[in-house]
Amino acid sequence: MSFVRELVDSHPSERDSFTALECEVGDEEADVEWAFDGEPITGNQGIVALSTALHVKNFGFWCQANQKFYLSEKYSVQAEGTKRKLFIKNLSSSDQGLYTCKVKAGHAVTQTRLSIKKGDLKILKKAPDVVAREGEKVTIDMEVSDEKVS
Repeated sequence: MSFVRELVDSHPSERDSFTALECEVGDEEADVEWAFDGEPITGNQGIVALSTALHVKNFGFWCQANQKFYLSEKYSVQAEGTKRKLFIKNLSSSDQGLYTCKVKAGHAVTQTRLSIKKGDLKILKKAPDVVAREGEKVTIDMEVSDEKVS
Protein backbone atom coordinates (compact mmCIF):
# COMPACT_ATOMS: atom_id res chain seq x y z
CA MET A 1 0.00 0.00 0.00
CA SER A 2 1.33 3.42 -0.92
CA PHE A 3 0.16 7.01 -0.88
CA VAL A 4 -1.39 8.39 -4.04
CA ARG A 5 -0.90 11.94 -2.73
CA GLU A 6 1.48 12.71 0.12
CA LEU A 7 1.24 15.35 2.83
CA VAL A 8 2.62 18.78 1.99
CA ASP A 9 4.20 21.30 4.35
CA SER A 10 1.69 23.70 5.85
CA HIS A 11 2.10 27.23 7.25
CA PRO A 12 -1.21 28.36 8.80
CA SER A 13 -1.50 31.45 10.97
CA GLU A 14 -1.84 31.28 14.74
CA ARG A 15 -5.03 33.27 14.23
CA ASP A 16 -6.66 30.46 12.23
CA SER A 17 -9.16 28.45 14.27
CA PHE A 18 -8.00 25.17 12.71
CA THR A 19 -5.96 23.66 9.90
CA ALA A 20 -6.26 20.43 7.94
CA LEU A 21 -3.48 18.10 6.79
CA GLU A 22 -4.55 15.86 3.90
CA CYS A 23 -3.13 12.90 2.02
CA GLU A 24 -4.59 10.17 -0.15
CA VAL A 25 -4.14 6.40 0.04
CA GLY A 26 -4.54 3.87 -2.77
CA ASP A 27 -7.35 1.89 -1.07
CA GLU A 28 -10.39 3.45 0.57
CA GLU A 29 -10.42 0.65 3.18
CA ALA A 30 -6.89 1.50 4.38
CA ASP A 31 -6.57 2.47 8.03
CA VAL A 32 -3.94 5.04 8.95
CA GLU A 33 -2.28 6.23 12.13
CA TRP A 34 -1.33 9.85 12.75
CA ALA A 35 1.60 10.99 14.88
CA PHE A 36 3.01 14.33 16.03
CA ASP A 37 6.78 14.53 16.55
CA GLY A 38 6.92 10.73 16.74
CA GLU A 39 4.14 10.38 19.34
CA PRO A 40 0.82 8.79 18.28
CA ILE A 41 -2.11 11.16 18.26
CA THR A 42 -4.48 9.60 20.79
CA GLY A 43 -7.43 10.57 22.92
CA ASN A 44 -9.94 9.72 20.22
CA GLN A 45 -13.49 9.39 21.42
CA GLY A 46 -14.38 6.70 18.89
CA ILE A 47 -15.45 6.29 15.30
CA VAL A 48 -18.55 8.04 14.15
CA ALA A 49 -20.00 6.62 10.93
CA LEU A 50 -22.36 9.15 9.44
CA SER A 51 -25.52 8.29 7.62
CA THR A 52 -26.52 11.91 6.98
CA ALA A 53 -24.63 15.13 6.43
CA LEU A 54 -23.50 16.79 9.66
CA HIS A 55 -21.88 20.06 10.60
CA VAL A 56 -19.15 19.45 13.15
CA LYS A 57 -19.66 22.69 15.06
CA ASN A 58 -16.46 22.80 17.11
CA PHE A 59 -14.30 22.22 14.04
CA GLY A 60 -16.26 24.41 11.64
CA PHE A 61 -16.52 21.94 8.76
CA TRP A 62 -19.20 19.85 7.12
CA CYS A 63 -19.05 16.05 6.90
CA GLN A 64 -20.96 14.37 4.11
CA ALA A 65 -22.96 11.15 4.38
CA ASN A 66 -21.05 7.95 5.16
CA GLN A 67 -17.77 9.55 6.14
CA LYS A 68 -15.88 8.24 9.16
CA PHE A 69 -14.13 10.50 11.58
CA TYR A 70 -12.62 10.45 15.05
CA LEU A 71 -12.90 13.33 17.48
CA SER A 72 -10.89 14.53 20.42
CA GLU A 73 -10.63 17.96 21.97
CA LYS A 74 -7.59 18.89 19.87
CA TYR A 75 -7.79 16.66 16.79
CA SER A 76 -10.27 15.27 14.31
CA VAL A 77 -9.25 12.46 11.96
CA GLN A 78 -11.45 11.99 8.93
CA ALA A 79 -11.60 9.28 6.26
CA GLU A 80 -13.51 10.10 3.08
CA GLY A 81 -13.02 7.60 0.27
CA THR A 82 -9.26 7.44 -0.25
CA LYS A 83 -8.62 10.85 1.39
CA ARG A 84 -7.28 10.98 4.95
CA LYS A 85 -7.42 14.26 6.87
CA LEU A 86 -6.15 15.44 10.22
CA PHE A 87 -7.83 18.58 11.54
CA ILE A 88 -5.94 20.46 14.25
CA LYS A 89 -8.06 22.81 16.36
CA ASN A 90 -7.05 25.95 18.35
CA LEU A 91 -3.70 26.45 16.66
CA SER A 92 -0.75 27.66 18.69
CA SER A 93 3.02 27.56 18.39
CA SER A 94 3.02 24.28 20.37
CA ASP A 95 1.39 22.61 17.32
CA GLN A 96 4.52 23.21 15.22
CA GLY A 97 6.43 20.08 14.34
CA LEU A 98 6.53 16.94 12.25
CA TYR A 99 3.22 15.20 11.50
CA THR A 100 3.25 11.65 10.15
CA CYS A 101 0.54 9.55 8.53
CA LYS A 102 1.29 5.81 8.33
CA VAL A 103 -0.76 3.07 6.71
CA LYS A 104 -1.40 0.49 9.47
CA ALA A 105 -1.15 -2.56 7.18
CA GLY A 106 2.14 -1.79 5.46
CA HIS A 107 5.17 0.42 5.54
CA ALA A 108 3.90 3.45 3.65
CA VAL A 109 4.56 6.70 5.49
CA THR A 110 4.16 10.35 4.57
CA GLN A 111 5.30 13.32 6.65
CA THR A 112 4.86 17.06 6.72
CA ARG A 113 6.28 19.89 8.76
CA LEU A 114 3.73 22.28 10.23
CA SER A 115 4.99 25.74 11.09
CA ILE A 116 2.64 28.28 12.61
CA LYS A 117 2.97 31.87 11.48
CA LYS A 118 2.48 34.50 14.14
CA GLY A 119 -0.76 36.39 13.62
CA ASP A 120 -0.28 39.94 12.46
CA LEU A 121 -1.26 42.28 15.25
CA LYS A 122 -2.95 45.46 14.09
CA ILE A 123 -3.87 48.51 16.09
CA LEU A 124 -7.58 49.12 15.53
CA LYS A 125 -7.96 52.10 17.85
CA LYS A 126 -4.94 54.24 18.65
CA ALA A 127 -4.25 55.46 22.15
CA PRO A 128 -4.89 59.18 22.63
CA ASP A 129 -2.07 61.55 23.48
CA VAL A 130 -1.79 61.90 27.25
CA VAL A 131 -0.01 64.56 29.26
CA ALA A 132 0.97 63.57 32.79
CA ARG A 133 3.34 64.70 35.50
CA GLU A 134 6.28 62.53 36.41
CA GLY A 135 5.22 59.90 38.96
CA GLU A 136 1.49 60.04 38.08
CA LYS A 137 -0.28 56.85 37.10
CA VAL A 138 -1.63 56.85 33.56
CA THR A 139 -4.05 54.40 31.95
CA ILE A 140 -4.00 54.21 28.19
CA ASP A 141 -6.70 52.28 26.33
CA MET A 142 -6.25 51.01 22.80
CA GLU A 143 -7.79 48.25 20.72
CA VAL A 144 -5.79 45.59 18.85
CA SER A 145 -6.86 42.96 16.34
CA ASP A 146 -6.15 39.95 18.58
CA GLU A 147 -8.46 39.31 21.53
CA LYS A 148 -5.77 37.15 23.20
CA VAL A 149 -3.44 40.14 23.64
CA SER A 150 -3.91 42.31 26.71
